[in-house]
Amino acid sequence: MTYEDDASTIADFLAKAQLASSDATPDLVLVVYHRDGVQMLAAAPGKRIVIGRQAPATLVLPEPSLSRMHAAFELRDGVLWVEDLDSTNGTQVNGQRVRRRELGLDDRVELGAVTVTVQQREANAAPSRGVASHDRFHAMLCDEVERAEAFGRELAVVMVSAQGAEPHELVALCSESLRNVDRVGLYASSALELLLPEANVEYVRELVAKLRARAAERDIEARCGAAHFPDGARTADELIAAAREMLHSTTRSHPVALAQTRTVEATVSWWPQGSAVVVADPKMLELYATVDRVADSMIPVLIIGDTGTGKELIATAIHQRGRRREKPIRSVNCGAIPDTLIESALFGHERGAFTGAHRQKMGVFEEADGGTVFLDEIGDLALQSQVALLRVLETGRICRVGSSEEIPVDVRIVAATHRDIEKMCHEGTFRWDLLYRLNSMVLRVPPLSERPDDLDPLVASFLDEANRANQRSVRGIDPEVRRMLHTYHWPGNVRELRNVIERAVVLARSDVLTAQCLPERLRVVGTTFGPAATARRRRLPPEATVNATARGGSAGATGASASTSSIGGGDSETPPRGRTRTGTLVEVPQMDLKERVRRFEAGLIRRALLRTGGNQSEAATVLNMPRRTLVHKLGALGIEREIDFNEITSVEVDGGETLDFKLLVGNFERGLIHEALAHSAGNRNAAARALGIDERTLAVKLRKYEL
Repeated sequence: MTYEDDASTIADFLAKAQLASSDATPDLVLVVYHRDGVQMLAAAPGKRIVIGRQAPATLVLPEPSLSRMHAAFELRDGVLWVEDLDSTNGTQVNGQRVRRRELGLDDRVELGAVTVTVQQREANAAPSRGVASHDRFHAMLCDEVERAEAFGRELAVVMVSAQGAEPHELVALCSESLRNVDRVGLYASSALELLLPEANVEYVRELVAKLRARAAERDIEARCGAAHFPDGARTADELIAAAREMLHSTTRSHPVALAQTRTVEATVSWWPQGSAVVVADPKMLELYATVDRVADSMIPVLIIGDTGTGKELIATAIHQRGRRREKPIRSVNCGAIPDTLIESALFGHERGAFTGAHRQKMGVFEEADGGTVFLDEIGDLALQSQVALLRVLETGRICRVGSSEEIPVDVRIVAATHRDIEKMCHEGTFRWDLLYRLNSMVLRVPPLSERPDDLDPLVASFLDEANRANQRSVRGIDPEVRRMLHTYHWPGNVRELRNVIERAVVLARSDVLTAQCLPERLRVVGTTFGPAATARRRRLPPEATVNATARGGSAGATGASASTSSIGGGDSETPPRGRTRTGTLVEVPQMDLKERVRRFEAGLIRRALLRTGGNQSEAATVLNMPRRTLVHKLGALGIEREIDFNEITSVEVDGGETLDFKLLVGNFERGLIHEALAHSAGNRNAAARALGIDERTLAVKLRKYEL
């Protein structure tokens, strides 16, 4: 997989563009640090660089502490100058407020909450490695996880921090050690996140050792936390959370931590240690009431729910509330262990049973004797291992790998999966007889989007935990933040929520979380899908609202009729019908995914062209895409380049915020799919027909968006 078109950061784009446009090779670079990333601007003689909140600033940043045109940088006669442009919060150089000031190497310029440093680049050197915003990094990681899962490959995420070191020093350290395929993201001002495709555990260890050695040469104490796919985590949110937890666990004497293979664990790794389980929503209260009723029985339990919903917490609750609570609970993630080793993890092995078996080892069934075995992601278990597991469930006896001796075990089985096990049985990838052994009691964990009453208590719990972990004292949450949290659809569920709150606390500049502390994907959904709710009440499509805002006119300006219904696509059409798992007949409104996404894309491009006065190169920069991609989109979508510029004076164009095209479109499409699934009560066939796509295409998109 390459990221040529969609994952190059704005930093790379701006640095390369300005270097290419200069006759002489400049040797000074402005490194701009802001909440969503790091961007690099090459200083060239006679070129004035303006940083501000709105166009026509050279670099537009959606930072409230910036003025519209905050400060200008200019290289004259070999001297770099900064000039404050009557900004509200002023311009400070090395802590002193200035009107106009000559700058030297390593000078630190503060423009509100934005920091700019002056760095020197060696002659004829390539521009520095781009640093992606956390949202861009998350999107790249999702793509890479999808690729790795599809082709059985490996990858890793590493978090690097160094107290007291400037962000550009961390960037330089990483740039010297990483491969071209590796990616760097800005998690916080004092921490970088690294995406390492095709990286095994040994490569991660070598890289971390190299990073720390280079840091030591600069008298920098670097700490690293790492997580490996598939051994240490299976999704983008799991990888980020695991790497962050490993980073938090480092000490001066143990500065490196790698998330271990999740074969045996008695606790839930991603839930805050020592924290009580948060249950407030009626659906979850009913679920835990059922847990209380089945906890003392011996029947197997199958827990079904999306990734990140807390299936491990349910399994732990079943054990802790039952008569086996004094005995051990052991867990094995069936998807995190190679097929050749899974039976060893389950049943143990004898010395010499296979290469690397240097001593006898008990499996989780023996270790949990008298207690509970939790088989996480049971749907990922290979067919051969399913046969061995079925035999153990039928006989109550196990055989270690390399032995014929049968050992009796007394365990209760709790299994969990995010997959459609019945569908797998029909496809021949899961055994019906094993399913019948496991599903005596089925518990379904609703996604976070279907349990809104849990959201605020979870936020409060994660806020307290993040304050403790990061030694912060954030106590309040801005009402706008709460609205965005409730508007977002949380495809990563509770685990994603915890990641968002943790990072927001790290970024907070006061004791109140503001919208600028949230990832762009939440801010975008908060503004895009918030008005969309109003549009639905007015029977207008959501993208019509977006485009009308961009054009300063009516929904009809998008090229779609203002009478088009929001979801139904017109009352004359009969919506698709499907049945829920309980057999209830549901009607799903028509949504036409391709057309809705096409109109949304057109609205974004029109908005960018309005902002830039029709300049395609500048519009491509605003949309964070190559110009050639924009030109192709203009033709494919049938958008006229000519715009009625008389309308521009009445248009408020997003405060100059970057319209990350891929991220916005992805969030929009994900929201439509989530809405179709909600309308169809999870019936994929009905949802696919409502969206105007086949079920196979829907399945691909569900994996892509982790729905």
